[in-house]
Amino acid sequence: TKITKFLEEKLCLKLSQEKTIITNISKERAHFLGFELGISPRGKLQRVPTNNKKFRKYNLRRYTGGPVWTATDSQRLINRLFMKAFCTRTGFPKEMPWLSCIEPQVIIQRYNAVLLGLANFYIGHVRNRASLHRWIYIIRYSYLKTFAQKYKFLEEFFQLEFDKYLLFL
Repeated sequence: TKITKFLEEKLCLKLSQEKTIITNISKERAHFLGFELGISPRGKLQRVPTNNKKFRKYNLRRYTGGPVWTATDSQRLINRLFMKAFCTRTGFPKEMPWLSCIEPQVIIQRYNAVLLGLANFYIGHVRNRASLHRWIYIIRYSYLKTFAQKYKFLEEFFQLEFDKYLLFL
């Protein structure tokens, strides 16, 4: 509409109607390249001088339009981990049976590569790094379940023995 006309006329850009979603970021989160974008609902507090100096010198005023923040797009990431067979559709970690015939070093390298890729993609941009712990948990326990299946061990025993080889962020 207005934005489309502006982009076409002034900037000579054409938008694809199927792929483009224009979102009011102050009302709902925008999803873009694996991230959720939003604006903090609370703005900054500023001291504003009052006209009536008899009672108080300053009033506090909250300004809207706080800083833009990013977070992981949870549903997209669960879908990706499900497609790669790290977890169930609901996000519960599961073993990867096809890895049980590979040597242990290769399995560890594969899981470490996934953890490093996740870290490289999200760490610099996500405002709350603790939100990544859910994804690290899924990958870590998928790793433990895969090794437990390979060696027919209980996961708790294996965690004590071989967990030191997996990267932790």
